[in-house]
Amino acid sequence: QRQSERLLRVDAEREQLLTRLRRQTEDFERLAHEDPLTGLPNRRRFDEALAHEFARSRRSGEPWSLAMIDIDHFKQVNDRYSHAVGDEALRAVADVLRTHDRGMDTVARLGGEEFALLMPHTTAEQAVGVCERLREAMRSHDCGGIAPGLAVTISIGVAAWPEHADAAAVMEAADAALYRAKARGRDRVMAG
Repeated sequence: QRQSERLLRVDAEREQLLTRLRRQTEDFERLAHEDPLTGLPNRRRFDEALAHEFARSRRSGEPWSLAMIDIDHFKQVNDRYSHAVGDEALRAVADVLRTHDRGMDTVARLGGEEFALLMPHTTAEQAVGVCERLREAMRSHDCGGIAPGLAVTISIGVAAWPEHADAAAVMEAADAALYRAKARGRDRVMAG
């Protein structure tokens, strides 16, 4: 009887340990793929999604688009208000992007104030329309609750496959389009 009870206790302890290890593994997996500030996928997860989308599109021949997104004058937000307000602004942008994406898209924080939006089954023209809606949603988002007088806008560069040879070329073209958007006054979408 005692031996049986002891074995049941050992078995229950082993099950608790396995449950705890499973949770820790899930937490480590999440941390490896999630930006801790915004809860969005991080650069590592984005790179995986981009590689997957490129491979899928090469097999199917379907287009996909990529948008590189940058918060306008973000350094001024940090300098004028504080880094804590800057963090809240990053969360606000992440929330707007997450709320207004199309469900099949991958929104990620690449680092700093830069985000990316991977849009499967989407031509460059369609992507520009999606990004214009995102830009306008951010422009009309009330950030006054973060800090009085705070307004946050974004600039977006868009590029698509198959117009560009591979995933790296699409990313480079979207990044170049983003810099053109910033050079032409910010708070705009440019295709590359």
